[in-house]
Amino acid sequence: MNYKITKDGSYRYNNVGVMNTPSEQFPDMVTIFKTPSVLKPLAGRKYITLEKAIKAIDTLNAERLISKGNMKVGEELTSVFGLEVALEL
Repeated sequence: MNYKITKDGSYRYNNVGVMNTPSEQFPDMVTIFKTPSVLKPLAGRKYITLEKAIKAIDTLNAERLISKGNMKVGEELTSVFGLEVALEL
């Protein structure tokens, strides 16, 4: 895992802020508190462990890249072949 621990004890991973929010039932619980605008759906979400939060961040980033690639393929097909193609995820 490639995260940094900040001075206040929170974590930074891929420009996302994650802080510890333990409870009696889940002592390792974390909350995502700061995100870039493209990852806003993750802001305020709680995860059982830091590893689960990192997986969620990576998953959303991957889905975003895949959808961008999907749009780019459609644009390339239109420019090369002059075809309007409706691509679905």
